Amino acid sequence: MPAMSSRTNSWSSVSSTSSSVSPATTSYVCYDLEFRATQILTSLAQNPSDLSTLDLISPNIKVEHGDQAPVYSIERYISRFTIAGAQHPDLKLEIKEACVDEIQRKVWVRSEISGLPDDVVKERIDMLSFDNHGILVGSIDHQKVKRRW
Repeated sequence: MPAMSSRTNSWSSVSSTSSSVSPATTSYVCYDLEFRATQILTSLAQNPSDLSTLDLISPNIKVEHGDQAPVYSIERYISRFTIAGAQHPDLKLEIKEACVDEIQRKVWVRSEISGLPDDVVKERIDMLSFDNHGILVGSIDHQKVKRRW
C-alpha cells in the first residue's frame, strides 16, 4: 500500500520490532499515538504479563472484539492476549501498517497473525482510541482468515 500523508491522517509501514524515541509526556501528536498504539499491541502480543504498558491503558478501557458485546475492563483486555498466547504458543502478531487520525485521537493498526493451528494466517485490524492525555480508552478489533496452507 502506498504511503499516504495529510494533516490529519498518515499511513506508514511499521515493524513490530522497530524502536523509536519515547513519546513526550505532555504533548501527543500524530507519531506519538502511532508509537503508543504499536507499543501496546506489540508488548501485549509478545508478553501479556509484561506490565510496562499498563500505565498507557485506562482501567475502564472499552474493548470490542468482532461481534461480541463490549466490555469495560483492562483485565479483560489483557486476558484476551494471555488466553490467545496460552492456546497458541507459536502465536505471532506482526504489525504491517498504522494510520493515525490525530484530531479524533484514533489509530488503525493492520497486523498479521500467524502461529495458529493448521498454519492459518489471519489479518487483524485494530482501531485504538486515545484520550487527550494519550491513554488508550477504546479498542475494537476484527480478524479474518487471510490464508490457509
